[in-house]
Amino acid sequence: MGATLAFAPAQDPLLPDFPVPRLARGSVQLWLMPASRAETRWQALLASLAGKAPSALELARGAHGKPEIPGSELRFSVSRTPRFVLFAVTRRAGIGVDIEWLGRRVRRPQGLLERCYSARERASIAAAQDPQRALLEAWCDKEAVVKGIGRGIAFGLRRVHLEAGAAWIERDGAREHWRLWRLEPAPDHVGALASRDPGLSLEGYRIA
Repeated sequence: MGATLAFAPAQDPLLPDFPVPRLARGSVQLWLMPASRAETRWQALLASLAGKAPSALELARGAHGKPEIPGSELRFSVSRTPRFVLFAVTRRAGIGVDIEWLGRRVRRPQGLLERCYSARERASIAAAQDPQRALLEAWCDKEAVVKGIGRGIAFGLRRVHLEAGAAWIERDGAREHWRLWRLEPAPDHVGALASRDPGLSLEGYRIA
């Protein structure tokens, strides 16, 4: 499931001569940026990809609060830690992304495991060489899926069932399958990207 995705250095979207990378259909751009001014940066990037000036970018909220550009084929997802923001954007395919700091203190881990993970998932985490890392990786997987469906954590992480490199949920009486890509976007951080399109290619960019 691991994705050895290289995050190539990129220019700051806030610069006036920012060269907008081409976003081909069937690809996802993942942008890692400092947490400071991150919202301004990813919105400037999104405006550039949409062919708009940042001041002309209009964001709306979907039925469950997920941000979107009305009438645009661009789909995006954002996740934050104290130091970084991970921003993912693609065309047409639904996506969700999550990033977690490995130093995050998990309060009452046993209660969290019982609320959010199945017995099989709990056993896999307990058997891992680094259970804390395994717990946060699985958390990223589940968070990425619920962000991808536009519901967020309110959907219920226990309803996301993890498999090798994939996940599934039941919605509207049908089983829905999601592809997962695990990421290491920054030192001491883990992440995941989820999409219903299993054939997406990933491109990584890093803003210093």
